[in-house]
Amino acid sequence: MAKYCGGDEEEWNLRWGLAYLHLEEVDRQDLLPKRGELPDRAALREAAADADVLLRAIEARQSEQRRLALLKSEPLLAKIDEDLPTATEKNGRNAAECWADLTDHLRRIVLLFSHDPIPTDNRGHADLAVILDRLSKLETRTGVREWHTLAVRIRAAYDLAQHTGWYSVDPGQNGFAAYGDEFAPIRAEAGRKASQLARASAYLDSKADLVPAAAINRDRYDPPRSAYLAGAIFLSLLGTAVTIVLICAGASTEAWVTWGYVAGVVVIPIVALFIVVGTLHARRE
Repeated sequence: MAKYCGGDEEEWNLRWGLAYLHLEEVDRQDLLPKRGELPDRAALREAAADADVLLRAIEARQSEQRRLALLKSEPLLAKIDEDLPTATEKNGRNAAECWADLTDHLRRIVLLFSHDPIPTDNRGHADLAVILDRLSKLETRTGVREWHTLAVRIRAAYDLAQHTGWYSVDPGQNGFAAYGDEFAPIRAEAGRKASQLARASAYLDSKADLVPAAAINRDRYDPPRSAYLAGAIFLSLLGTAVTIVLICAGASTEAWVTWGYVAGVVVIPIVALFIVVGTLHARRE
């Protein structure tokens, strides 16, 4: 069996030895091969049928356990998915700052499967290298091989991100280098894949608990949010200035009606939209 089916010979011997002892205990010596004799074929077929029934019962039990594990884990995973990395380009001084969204997402997932603490800085952010090491080990803990593959892919993309995206703000001798984020879509895809694997793994740590997301700097993390708020403030100030000018200039009724239409149809709705979008959850698209 070890030769033709593969595997460790000692493991096969152990499995056969346990099966031999079990057959002796249940008084089924008719299934044990004797030297120079073949076992009873009818008895073997009967035993195979019994084994098939037993295997189906085990599979049904495993399926039920997995379903219960998924029901238990889904509320936690759904909560984490609210902070999935977005495909919006981030504003950071280097790759590590731009990859903070994915790093924190993976940290929270890892801690659902292993409650061993992960070192963080004073803002709650962890080192991506540490997270990827822990992520890779989930392959052994959960039996899902794709964890290691995902960790390798993320590490390769991050290594590339550390060397690309740099450009000189001033081409002169006194210019300094700035960093431009180019990997937001890759981080978003990796975050979604990690959530899928977490559901495929299903069985969380017995003490699984949802840790809060790390603090973020809205201006540096998600620039468009700040841009929306800035646009709302600018339009509000502009509308106020136009109103003051009309009052001071003694504008005609026609001018007030025109301004009223412009403010009611254009300015106010846009300001309201900018405020709503700018105050939404900073980690969502």
